[in-house]
Amino acid sequence: MKLRVQLEWRDYLEATLLNMRPTPLGRIILWLLALSLACGLVMGLIMLAQGLFAYETIAPALVLGGIYAIYRYVVLPNRIRHLFSQQKALASPTEVELTDGSLRLTG
Repeated sequence: MKLRVQLEWRDYLEATLLNMRPTPLGRIILWLLALSLACGLVMGLIMLAQGLFAYETIAPALVLGGIYAIYRYVVLPNRIRHLFSQQKALASPTEVELTDGSLRLTG
């Protein structure tokens, strides 16, 4: 059986995101960080509703959330698209031939 495969920049982006997944300890640390930022945001909003000046409790959550969103949805895709356009070998089609005893890639 012969298959023809061609990568797109989105495939490269998904592979990069898969590679960036944190370890189990990293996940715990990220969840604790997100929980503390969410608590600060909620406390800040409660203080703001009561008429108190609470921007110092809201600002870290908004800034870190904004930085993450800009990096994940703007910077990283543009960077991956640029790298993918520079590497012409990634965009070239590849043929995969599967037989009973072998696997052959031609590109």
